[in-house]
Amino acid sequence: MTLEGARVEDLRETMGARVRALLDAPETVAPVTDAWTAYLEARALRWSAVPADRRTTGPVEEADHCVRALGALLDLD
Repeated sequence: MTLEGARVEDLRETMGARVRALLDAPETVAPVTDAWTAYLEARALRWSAVPADRRTTGPVEEADHCVRALGALLDLD
C-alpha cells in the first residue's frame, strides 16, 4: 500500500503537529515542521534503499543530521 496526495499531506501535517507539540513551538512554524517531515521521510527512504553493507552512515548519524536540520530550519524562521 502506498500513500498518495491528501493522505500524504495529512500524515505530514500530523507529524509536523507532533513535532511542534514536543518542542512547544507555535503554530506559525507549521510550514517548517511540515516541510521537515517531508525531508525526513525522503532521507529515510533513500537511506533504507541502500544495502546495509554499503551505507556510509548509521541510523544514529541520520537521526542526528535530521535533528540538526530541523534546528537550522527553525532558526531561519
